[in-house]
Amino acid sequence: MTRTVLITRPLTATARLDAMLRGCGYRTLIEPMLTIVPTESARPEVPSIDAVMLTSANACTALEAQHANTRDLLTKPCFCVGPHTASAAEALGFRHIISGEGSGADLARLILTQHFSDKTEPQGWSIRSAHAGRILHICGEDIAPAAHDELRTAGYAVTVWPVYRAEPATAFSPVLLEYLGRGLLDAALFFSPRTAAVFVDLAARHELQACCGGLTAIGLSEAVIAAARPIAWRQLAAAETPTEDAVVACLQRTCPVS
Repeated sequence: MTRTVLITRPLTATARLDAMLRGCGYRTLIEPMLTIVPTESARPEVPSIDAVMLTSANACTALEAQHANTRDLLTKPCFCVGPHTASAAEALGFRHIISGEGSGADLARLILTQHFSDKTEPQGWSIRSAHAGRILHICGEDIAPAAHDELRTAGYAVTVWPVYRAEPATAFSPVLLEYLGRGLLDAALFFSPRTAAVFVDLAARHELQACCGGLTAIGLSEAVIAAARPIAWRQLAAAETPTEDAVVACLQRTCPVS
């Protein structure tokens, strides 16, 4: 049986996921719940940045328009929340990438294991310095405070550079309305609590909650699943780890192609 999967990620983050799903035998419908809009905000004036922190690949997309303002950052250690963000950072030109496989708070704990210096060593950035570290977090306007709280408690100085904002969709497209109304979808993938919340809100506005009763909702994490719970889905499932590959693996277990 062929399955049709709804991809709700921002359009700039769908290409790899769409190709993966199609390669696994799924049909896809792309309907972004959020649109990434660069803020064009000026880079903060912070002396002696030790490392860059990226908690979304969307930041890399936004930075493409500010390449001249980031050249000096490309030689700094770049801590990325996961492999997808790490790939985007590499494409942007960052040379020393350290990738986590969890949440922003998990990334903060990874940073706490590192020590920074202006000198590169073959085994990474392990020379102890006199200070804990100065981190430039390049991110969106809406960020969770947990990662910053952990770093600042440990003595790190964290400066935020919000280079994009995520604008929510205001309605379902006619295509999605048709797919939901005719029961043509089998699963929906959600990669952030906000994305899931926007979908839940729009489903209520369109009075289509009942049409989701036959769908499996798969989230990047338990927090994402929690945001999707107001709808009575056929099944709710969270990926074992918060990565794109784990979401696809969860889909294959819960909604296999036969």
